[in-house]
Amino acid sequence: MPGRLQRAGKWTLTIAPSSGSGPFTMNESKQWSDFPTCLAALLGFGAVALGAYGAHGLRVAPELHVMWEKAVQYQMVHSAVLLALASRFQRYAVGFAGLALGLLFFSGSLYLYVLGFSPAILKLTPVGGTILLLSWISLAWQALWSRKPKD
Repeated sequence: MPGRLQRAGKWTLTIAPSSGSGPFTMNESKQWSDFPTCLAALLGFGAVALGAYGAHGLRVAPELHVMWEKAVQYQMVHSAVLLALASRFQRYAVGFAGLALGLLFFSGSLYLYVLGFSPAILKLTPVGGTILLLSWISLAWQALWSRKPKD
């Protein structure tokens, strides 16, 4: 099987080619702890791709274009922060998860509205913004008052 997800104490994703040839010559295992870095990188990629689409392919009214740019800006900045936090995920897990969720609601609702979804989707934008604000407070709290994990 080319790839499988198995659970043995920790989640492990095993990637192996179907034949012994090709770019992968040995099995590679990735621990679930690599997920935060992967998520941050994918969100960063998405911000660049959506920004490029907004600059070169999106044909909407100027006020909608401003909304698209704002969503891309928030996604790019928060993706960079998530990438920085990924290496300290155990300590900042709550703030990390909040930033990711808030970003999904905030930027996601703006993207969907610009692409033609119902204006009702915009009710998620302030929810996402509130989650982002609370996540920033959570990160500050975790940095100042939480116990540092032993190395």
